[in-house]
Amino acid sequence: MSHIHITEPGTGLRWRENRLVAERGEQEVGSWPLNLIDSVFVHDKVFITGPACAALLDAGKPVVFMDPSGSLRGRLVPTMGGHGELRLAQYRISQDSGAAL
Repeated sequence: MSHIHITEPGTGLRWRENRLVAERGEQEVGSWPLNLIDSVFVHDKVFITGPACAALLDAGKPVVFMDPSGSLRGRLVPTMGGHGELRLAQYRISQDSGAAL
């Protein structure tokens, strides 16, 4: 799984044929299937289309927007959490006195 950082000004992210595609002008400069993406970081002067955001969020992948200095500007976070089952299992085992160290 990957955290995709798009840093080159003028690059656009689009959703095409079930893949996230990075383009600069008319040239494709990168492409990733959703199952290999953990999250996408969009740096200053990079754009992402609505369909690309929707596809990422529907798949449970957050989109993070960074300012020119690399600091967090904001995030789009999917409604579903990716670790709910894990947290539930951790809680259950924490309640089991026989499992304590």
